[in-house]
Amino acid sequence: MAALGFFLRFGARTRGTLACGALTLAACNSLLDLDSLKKVDCTDSCDSAAGGSVGASPSTGGDNAILGGSAGTSDPGVGGSHVGTAGTSSLGGVSMTQAGSGPSGGSGILPTEGGAAGADTGPMGPCPGGPVPPQDWLEHWAMSGVDTAWLSVFLDQAWQYNLKTYGALGSERLYVVLHQGKYLGGHASAWYETTHDGHNVIDVGQSGWKSGDYEQVSATLSVLVERTAVPGKRGAPAHAQWGDDGFAQIYEYDLLLGLGMVAVADTAWHDFEPIAQSYPVANSYWFSDFYSPVYKTHGKTKQLTQFFALLAKYYGAQGQIMPPMNWGEYIHFMSGAAGADVKEQATYAFGWDDTWQAQLDQAKTDYPAIQY
Repeated sequence: MAALGFFLRFGARTRGTLACGALTLAACNSLLDLDSLKKVDCTDSCDSAAGGSVGASPSTGGDNAILGGSAGTSDPGVGGSHVGTAGTSSLGGVSMTQAGSGPSGGSGILPTEGGAAGADTGPMGPCPGGPVPPQDWLEHWAMSGVDTAWLSVFLDQAWQYNLKTYGALGSERLYVVLHQGKYLGGHASAWYETTHDGHNVIDVGQSGWKSGDYEQVSATLSVLVERTAVPGKRGAPAHAQWGDDGFAQIYEYDLLLGLGMVAVADTAWHDFEPIAQSYPVANSYWFSDFYSPVYKTHGKTKQLTQFFALLAKYYGAQGQIMPPMNWGEYIHFMSGAAGADVKEQATYAFGWDDTWQAQLDQAKTDYPAIQY
């Protein structure tokens, strides 16, 4: 299994040090509670016979156990051991024994606070899910820690699905920054942007985090996908047409189905159906009148991914930056992705006018290789 990864972090106005141990789990991910600087969970799925990976950084305390092992004792002052027994992780992986030593030569599952990093003894190579998160990441945001274990599992699975479905999405892992009671809403930053230090980041704030509330993080993930799903090019040219909800809603529905969350997907379907947007015209029902009929009739997930594949193959870019599409170009590329003319469905959903027709005619001239 290819190793993937994400980095989950609660916002704080401080610099935190990441310490983690390696386990054979589904993905590389980290959870850091910067309020206490004690709870650190890191998992790696580096199922490679290439040899052991680099050992973990010194632990920030001797009272927390890595998933799959039970906590033991430590005495950082004298370099005592932190002993944990290997076990089966709740996520389905088996922990790998990791050796480390303290100042007085103690050894155990994890290095103690005063000990040096050790090496994994299992058959694990470097994680190809992107570089290991940095030891320090200076936050530009703020939030107190919350219990988001359910969200950690969801994001782990969602990012794996994204990479499997839409491609590499750059060379970065997924970085997640969460806020509670402030900075409500969400935004994304791609690996080629500097706003979040060159990482693939989703940054989401809610008044409260309720287990099973996937919509906001899924919508923000959709923005990151549309910015990174065109290899060799940058930007989201169709965002000028589908706005904040057009792609986001069908992306979330497809994601939930892809993860086997059928009941949650059905709920999302019914939630999205009555929602109207103001673009491209007033009372535009993107989900119920356009995207879901096209999705159901013309290839489902394949239709979504083919749109980005056509952008990669044919859509122009200046210095790798793709300019915004006009409506005619969007319908032309959507028809190519569907393998059928979607103008009729677009007319039902949004109407049609002479300007759009002229744009569509020009798009057919500019991109004659796109056939449907």
